[in-house]
Amino acid sequence: MHDGHGSLVSAVRQRNLQRRSARWLLQFWLLLVLLTGLLASMASGPTSSSWALSVAATPSPLPPSTYQPSALPTEAASLRDLAAAQIAAQEWAAAEHTLRALLTAAPGDAAAHLWLGMLLAPVEPEAATQHLLRAKADAELAGEAQRVLDALGDGSRGRAESLTGLGIALVGVGEWALAQRALELALESNAANPAALAYLGYALDQQGTDGLPSLERARAMAPADPQVNYLLGLHWRLAGDHDAACAAFLRAYWAAPENPAPAAELGLSLRERGDLAQAEQWLRIAVNLEPDQSQWTELLAAFYADTGFGLENDGLAFLESARERAPGSASIRASLGWALYRLGQIERAHEELSVAVVLAPADARSRYYFGMVLERLGDSEGALDSFRFVMEHAPPDSLYAVLAARGLARLGAPGPG
Repeated sequence: MHDGHGSLVSAVRQRNLQRRSARWLLQFWLLLVLLTGLLASMASGPTSSSWALSVAATPSPLPPSTYQPSALPTEAASLRDLAAAQIAAQEWAAAEHTLRALLTAAPGDAAAHLWLGMLLAPVEPEAATQHLLRAKADAELAGEAQRVLDALGDGSRGRAESLTGLGIALVGVGEWALAQRALELALESNAANPAALAYLGYALDQQGTDGLPSLERARAMAPADPQVNYLLGLHWRLAGDHDAACAAFLRAYWAAPENPAPAAELGLSLRERGDLAQAEQWLRIAVNLEPDQSQWTELLAAFYADTGFGLENDGLAFLESARERAPGSASIRASLGWALYRLGQIERAHEELSVAVVLAPADARSRYYFGMVLERLGDSEGALDSFRFVMEHAPPDSLYAVLAARGLARLGAPGPG
């Protein structure tokens, strides 16, 4: 047993799950790639005995519900909060009842249609489709609704394969409890399903439950599978075991050397382990595999800026080139600005970070770095405003909230609460 394994649950609860962070973009990209490959393999039929169909495509009838509805709040906001809590607690019948009550009160609530569609998808796909189509009409929810619709398919696949694809899609949109439900149903139909087991382990990890048993079962079935090893690496990183994470990501990379995601995650794990020279090499491999995809460039740019490693060699040149290729990337502009600050070029740093906070005004990282530059330039009021913004908008235990609190104290201002 690995030393970091026992701290998994507490690590999850302290983790910043902001979906707009570079880490989420990395994981989300891979999940979509893997889903595409999985659905393609399903369309062409099983490729090995472990993927053989074991049940008919039509689900078996559900037992009668024993749920007895209680009095519900009448305000839409309260109903949304209640439905969210019921989904997180996996109280499916209660959640369905609440969502239907919400849609009675607010028939056009696109988020309620999306939730109800995802809730019904494993058991009533036709009804789910109607709700998802209603959600898709909302521009902000269209992407999530379409991913789940794509996973539902046309009914030509077997139940285990359909549910596995649905579970992966729900993982892709961050609906951990709903994903767990779909993947567990998939495993009830076909237990010899390493993809479902691996994604189940990942979904459990995100909810603060130990996903390692599921991930180890998946690896026992498919020891060289890239997605299994990739997800196992994410588990060990979350548990704080960077050696185990690096080993898993390396296996994933050699199983799929054309995919930049394992290389990038290996680089991030090496950085956390303190091996900055190797981290730089693997992050560059990810960039070279897909130079036109900005998320890999943003990860390497952040590495140079946040660690200061190699700035006086190739790092600064890379950052300036990245800025020229993607002038609208707030992440790259912030990284270049902080790198310039590190190198003592304060006026240029101010210029880049001023652009970064305009491009992404809610980004805590950019705001913190901007505050540091303003403090260096003697603009104490501006620096205080930036640090206060970070304190108000970043999760309390996040890195930039802690650093902003130190900035406030350094400038003699009281912290929150």
